[in-house]
Amino acid sequence: MDFGFVMNIILAVFLFIFTIRDILLSNIAVDFSNSNWFFKWFLSPKQHIAAKQLAKEMGFDSNEDVIKKTKKYKGDPCEDVIKYLSECIHKDKYFFGSKDINEQKHTTDYYVDIMGFTHKKDNCEMLYKLISNLIKHEGDYHYVFSTKDMNMSLLAMFPFKENVISIAAKENNNLSEVISKSNEEYFINYEGLRELQKYYRKNSNNPIKGIAVTCNLADGKKYLEEIIKFNEALEELKKSGEIGSKIQIIKTVYLLCRVIDNGDKDNFDIEYDEAGLKCYRYFDLNDDKKKFLLSISKGENESHDFPCYKCMKKKGKPKCKNKNCYKDR
Repeated sequence: MDFGFVMNIILAVFLFIFTIRDILLSNIAVDFSNSNWFFKWFLSPKQHIAAKQLAKEMGFDSNEDVIKKTKKYKGDPCEDVIKYLSECIHKDKYFFGSKDINEQKHTTDYYVDIMGFTHKKDNCEMLYKLISNLIKHEGDYHYVFSTKDMNMSLLAMFPFKENVISIAAKENNNLSEVISKSNEEYFINYEGLRELQKYYRKNSNNPIKGIAVTCNLADGKKYLEEIIKFNEALEELKKSGEIGSKIQIIKTVYLLCRVIDNGDKDNFDIEYDEAGLKCYRYFDLNDDKKKFLLSISKGENESHDFPCYKCMKKKGKPKCKNKNCYKDR
């Protein structure tokens, strides 16, 4: 029996064995990752072997490392948002409020610089993840609205991460005078509106849903005004046939927190409700809570000792005095 004949027989046996292996793998769904080395090697799907090799080339020790590095964020939002805000707090006397002399003015000993903090990419990505955690029960949405004097870095994350359309209203949005088409000023003042119309032409059978996002609000009056203006512009464009009839107005607003808390005298949610809007955030801040956040950044206190932490961790209605504490909707 010559050598070539023997090799052909051996090759045929190997082909037969691995053919049986492939038939088994295509018809059974069993995890052999915890079996002995032979079954783990012999009955591991080919894609697992390829993934392991790719992991080694990328510098990871095992498939588990790859999964850990690439899986979607599933952190503890209750703790992470507290840690995040503690990095944004500065001890600084600060005045803010509406320019209207009849509106309430606010003075605080602490400044929450979320917008400045998000200039670093990693910080901006974490802010996006924390706000996305609030949005997760929204369902499908197709465009995200904000204004140019808000956090544009955050707004830019949404089309980058989720392939949705971002629409930015110009700062101090007094509709521009345009000589051409009667409603052209809307497309100029709301950058991204043309892209939304293009998207609608390709997806005209389904409703196109939008949300508003920003990092934080104080009294929220100016932002509310801009959302109302945008919704009115959409309705007018739909009536004139210049934009798709199934593009829906904004009904929900998402942010990390409000930087003031007026307690029982706070009309913020009432005003948003009356405009047909719901505003979701983790909590509202008063000076005591800002002071506590600053103490966390100094290492004097822990995140889980923050006044709203236990309340945020519980399902259902808030257990503390802050009726706007985060809850899983």
